[in-house]
Amino acid sequence: MDKKARIRKSVPDLGVAAYVRMHGFKCVGRKGRNFFFEMDEGQDNEFDQLCVDYSNSPMHDFDSCIMSLKKLPEYLPEK
Repeated sequence: MDKKARIRKSVPDLGVAAYVRMHGFKCVGRKGRNFFFEMDEGQDNEFDQLCVDYSNSPMHDFDSCIMSLKKLPEYLPEK
């Protein structure tokens, strides 16, 4: 039986990590701010493409809005 070699890749961004996980890659751990994924050799191009695709996806837009809202100063206009 021919077994493919396994490789590990990491991403330092939570949004990217969630995006690639939603597309079928298994997260095997986290160290510091890096999230580690394990995959068959030959899937690394697909993984890298997903990391790029994230920046053009609605998920990135959503994450960006979340981060903007977190940074809003306290303010409530009077009625």
